[in-house]
Amino acid sequence: MSTEILVNASTHEARAAVVENGVLQEVFLERASRRGLISNIYKGRVSRVLPGMQAAFIEIGMERTAFLHASDIFDARHAETGIETPRTENIRALVAEGNEILVQVVKDPLGTKGARLTTYITLPSRYLVYMPKGHGVGVSARIENEGERERLRAAVQAGMPDHVTPLLKIAAAAPDTFYGMIAQRKLELADDPLGSARERIEDPLPLPYFRAFDALDHDPNIQLVVAEDGDGAVVGCLQLCILPGLSSQGAQRALIEDVRVASHCRSRGIGEQLVQWALAEARAKGCKLVELLTHHSRVDAQRFYERLGFARSHVGMTIRF
Repeated sequence: MSTEILVNASTHEARAAVVENGVLQEVFLERASRRGLISNIYKGRVSRVLPGMQAAFIEIGMERTAFLHASDIFDARHAETGIETPRTENIRALVAEGNEILVQVVKDPLGTKGARLTTYITLPSRYLVYMPKGHGVGVSARIENEGERERLRAAVQAGMPDHVTPLLKIAAAAPDTFYGMIAQRKLELADDPLGSARERIEDPLPLPYFRAFDALDHDPNIQLVVAEDGDGAVVGCLQLCILPGLSSQGAQRALIEDVRVASHCRSRGIGEQLVQWALAEARAKGCKLVELLTHHSRVDAQRFYERLGFARSHVGMTIRF
């Protein structure tokens, strides 16, 4: 099954669509003037309990009451499973009309429907996701190295109170694991003769790659963007740099480079989606000019960029040390 996430972002609005096998499944829309409610936490009051639907309607101060299903209600009596969601056959054993309840929004209101809620609160940060009502330590499945998983789990458990449940995110991995994971997949996209000649795909990766990733990670004006398929594999990437300058009356400009798409995914629009995202990001950051670098031998790539509206404007010259 092929799954794609299509994103269109501008200054005033961001849109995302989930497409499976060419068929639209979900659409998400967020306007700058009206931010979504997802992840917001509210202290609500149960207004109605409907046993036939195994659901309750919660008043959280919005125009419409929000929806809470029994499967999304934490039950301390059956919490031995920790992070797993406990199930119940009778919602009246969990909530009653008039009860106050702490809830988090998992789906925005749409049309005549109110927001969807859960009582499984999650508080994400860069490295951890804190789950107040869970037990134990979970590690993201995207951290694949078993030794690294055990190291992270032991490090967190050593200083963690019994009642705290974190989920370690991929960014929590040691730099050599985190950068190596992304770099390895990114470099595998350099599968054409030019890319293969320039890059060194080894295990472990050469140290200069890690230094470069660390520098990119700490530079707020550089973004390394990757596209993933439905299985989480990196199938495309590009690098976007926002550059201040004195030319063109001090106009800020953007530089797109290092655009790569896996050979088995070409002609599927991934490269165009990446470039269009970069153009929207540059526009949102106030750039008046966008430049793009590609090697003179990549004739097909040049035709592709011209089709997207880029024009030949400069002669590039290089000195290698």
